[in-house]
Amino acid sequence: MDLTNQLSFLATLIPEYLIILFLLIIVFMDFSTEKIAEKIPAVAMSGLLLALLANLFMTGTLYETEKLLAGGEIFVNDGFAFLFKFMILASSLIMVYFFVQDDEVNAYKTRKGEFYILFYSMVLGMMLLASANDLIAAYIALEVLSLPSYIAAGFLKVDKRSSEASLKYLLFGAVASGVMLFGISLLYFSMSSTSFQILVSNMSHGIGFDPVMILALIFIIGGFGYKISMVPFHFWTPDVFEGAPVSITTFLSVSSKIAGVAVFVRFIVYSFAGSNLMNQEIAGLGFNLNSFLVLLSILTMTVGNLTAIFQNNIKRMLAYSSIGHIGFIVAALAANSEQGLIAISSYLLIYTLMNFGAFLVVLLIKFRIGSEDIRDYKGLGYKMPFLSVMMVIFLVSLAGLPPTAGFWAKFYVFTALMEAKLYLLALFAIFNTVIGVFYYFRVMKVMYFEKSETAEPLPILTGGNKTVLLVLGLPLLILGIYFTPVVELARETLKIAGF
Repeated sequence: MDLTNQLSFLATLIPEYLIILFLLIIVFMDFSTEKIAEKIPAVAMSGLLLALLANLFMTGTLYETEKLLAGGEIFVNDGFAFLFKFMILASSLIMVYFFVQDDEVNAYKTRKGEFYILFYSMVLGMMLLASANDLIAAYIALEVLSLPSYIAAGFLKVDKRSSEASLKYLLFGAVASGVMLFGISLLYFSMSSTSFQILVSNMSHGIGFDPVMILALIFIIGGFGYKISMVPFHFWTPDVFEGAPVSITTFLSVSSKIAGVAVFVRFIVYSFAGSNLMNQEIAGLGFNLNSFLVLLSILTMTVGNLTAIFQNNIKRMLAYSSIGHIGFIVAALAANSEQGLIAISSYLLIYTLMNFGAFLVVLLIKFRIGSEDIRDYKGLGYKMPFLSVMMVIFLVSLAGLPPTAGFWAKFYVFTALMEAKLYLLALFAIFNTVIGVFYYFRVMKVMYFEKSETAEPLPILTGGNKTVLLVLGLPLLILGIYFTPVVELARETLKIAGF
């Protein structure tokens, strides 16, 4: 890489520099007076907004410079990274609003600075994951994201569920990290490299699957699968989602998964799809990596959706729902095509809006009725009409039904599967969509068709809450009618990334 390209590459890291700068500012503010510490949420929001704007401006620079992929760099900033960083920063900006609204978190006034320090550390880890082009870099970025997540999940010290969630998250996370690191060491033993780009080069020269590499691949996919809650690495998800504060649950469900999917897709596409190993038979066992992804997809979407049916706690239901949605994303990856990658980017963008919206409604309802149990939602459709209508929009979109953007997100996954002739996987995807419709509509049934046992009035929503809900909900309806901009954005960024 010449000097001009090096300077261009450093310029594209400005969003990360801004996150680190504001992280340090928040640390010093936390050490200052209580009056200064009260302004931390506003400073945190300002830092994320500046990083988001810098990310958008750097996209223009990226179009004008040659691709920064030569030489096997450990971090790259291409169109794929910028798209995912945009989703990470935009979702993190919304997360600050969640934190401000979360009375559970705000009850710990003396620990406000600590909370935002953890949050900014997680954002930094996610951004590094989106650009990681090397397994060691991906592992370090995962740890930067995961370690603060363990603490944040148990932020409510007096709540036994929160402490239990943090401990389970830590134990599962430690095992997953160790397994993944062992897989990376095995891959290095087999290939003498951990760079995605060099792996492509080695494999294109005839190096295929050997027993060590198969074991390494299983361990590495297990590490990534843990982060995105892919079956059978999902066991931590429902307990952590239920025990953590609602705002942290939202963060783990949306922002964290975006970063995990980004690095997982880059690893699979750069290291295997690029070297035509996706369809190569593994060690004479009668299946290939593509078949393995199909199996993981079927297991993930089926286990997630079937288990969600039996949940009465809405956070646990949405936890299993998020597992089901990861199954659809892995299905699009298994398609091993440009259409599949477009479907992944489009799906994640819409998933961010609808999941954020659903969790915000859950947060607002919890602090009005004091419960997360679906059975306590009786009659809310009439007690809180605006909140209930917004919940219907988000749930219908999560179910993948028109006229919402969720329909088109799933439609492009089905299109990718049909083009790749993965008919069995497409059939399972349809089956799981039907299951999703059942348990999402169950919530709506309780809200509108079951009478409340109490007639007491509930607190009215503030103008700010209504505005944020509209910002999240209206795009789902607008894009449900005109989805083309999302697809075109995904297509253009993937071209720049070289996919």
